Amino acid sequence: MIPHFLLTGAGFSYNWGGYLAREAFDYLLGVTEHDEDLRRVLWVDHAKKWGFETTLARLRKEYEENYSPQVEQDLTNMTTAVRRMFGDMWLAFSQSTFDNQFDDKRLGVIRFLSRFDAIFTLNQDTLLETHYLPMVGRDDFAKNTYQGPRNIGAYRPGLVEAYDTLTFGSVASQIPLYKAAEDFVPVPNLQPYIKLHGSIDIQDGRNMMLILGGDKEADIAKHPLLEAYHEQFKLRLNMQNARLMVIGYSFADAHINKIIFDAIENSGLKLFLIGPDGAATIGANESFLLNPGYKIRNAIVGASSRPLRNTLSGNDMVELMKIERFFQDGLMAISYINPPL
Repeated sequence: MIPHFLLTGAGFSYNWGGYLAREAFDYLLGVTEHDEDLRRVLWVDHAKKWGFETTLARLRKEYEENYSPQVEQDLTNMTTAVRRMFGDMWLAFSQSTFDNQFDDKRLGVIRFLSRFDAIFTLNQDTLLETHYLPMVGRDDFAKNTYQGPRNIGAYRPGLVEAYDTLTFGSVASQIPLYKAAEDFVPVPNLQPYIKLHGSIDIQDGRNMMLILGGDKEADIAKHPLLEAYHEQFKLRLNMQNARLMVIGYSFADAHINKIIFDAIENSGLKLFLIGPDGAATIGANESFLLNPGYKIRNAIVGASSRPLRNTLSGNDMVELMKIERFFQDGLMAISYINPPL
């Protein structure tokens, strides 16, 4: 059986209204209306074309290395604003339509997601926790006739309920929280959904386990759970004949790029890219050293630049059939019928 894996970035959640990194600045201006100092920090970094993650990382570093009461206040307010952003996304996701019912078994988001042997994400929102994990079941996985052993559901490995909630917003909405379990033991016949950069709903002491900013590798090393997640990512991408579909990730994280590119070089990993830039997604961030572009072009076995939701709903069957070839390993059968003499 050929293993198929999925990696999603912010561009995936964007299909359902999630914010891209560049849109976070607009949101943060709206929730810091009365915080003149933090707004000044945001505008300065925005002028330098730095995103909110860079601002947060810079404030953390300044707090640790050059403490002042104002820096502490800015960091606290920035962290609160970012949490509220993810909280508002959680609230919006809970009120939105994720998928529809289709008679054609090829269609639908849940049907699509259930085709992967494991799902990895760099997102910290709770879109799939809201709309996929509670909904997908044995019947959805059973439709995937190319698979071997049948899954009966999906789950988040290495987590247990924290019996606590994160309260946010003017209406005091509450997000149920989880925490790291004592061990990381895979559960048979369940599709793992793994959040490589933490999540708004994972509790780490008094804080949320969120990996943001420019020094992600160092922050990941502080969390055994996230280290285990990255080991799983490496292990699976290096499986024989592995195929990885990447949706909405701009290849802006050097440590993630290294895992992917090493698997291409060492194990022959194949890629299918979905995003506005299609196959050109790799190489778009020229400032990142671990983004070699043309060096891995032979690993790209397909790409799509069209809107994903429209494709999966059956409104773009040409594009859907192109995505289907990823699961059929790219093989196309062509029959020639000789005309009668």
